[in-house]
Formats: sequence, C-alpha cells, structure tokens
Amino acid sequence: MKKLIKSLPALGLALAATIAFAFNSPNGEILEQYAYDSNEDVWYNLTGQSPGPTTYLCNSGTVCTQERPHPDAPIVATGMFVKIGNFPIVPEDD
Repeated sequence: MKKLIKSLPALGLALAATIAFAFNSPNGEILEQYAYDSNEDVWYNLTGQSPGPTTYLCNSGTVCTQERPHPDAPIVATGMFVKIGNFPIVPEDD
C-alpha cells in the first residue's frame, strides 16, 4: 500500500501528460513542428514525431520546437533541442 501511495504523484503526472497530448491536436490534426539545430545550422522537420529516446529530446532551455522553420515562429515546445534520430532538413529560403 505504501508503494502505491508513493507512486501516485508519478501516476498523476503520466495522466496529465496523456491528457495534454490528447487535447493538443484537435480533430486528429497533426501540428507541424520544426527545430533549429545550432550545431549544424539547419532546421529539421519534426512533424508527426514525438520526443523520445530514439527521436529527439527537449532539455531545459527556452525554445525546442516551433510551428514554422523561422526564429520568430510560435513556440510548440520549450527546452533545448537535442537531435537523436534522423529528420528531413528544411531547405533554406533564398
């Protein structure tokens, strides 16, 4: 019983994250997401990808992903972008 009580905060956090993802994209619409990799000086298209150990992480920081591949675009997720998987590179605007 003590184990169950101690795990309640973690279960609550997992439930909150599930609800946040469920209501984040109305009508099953996939939000476009892009991330800037300052090490490579490129934008990656992350649309349809979820953060995880084989894709990417959003560590502590200010901006992780944005709605468009532009520094002034609205922020989708906060944190520092850490690339793990392979993603399409967004071509530069000429």
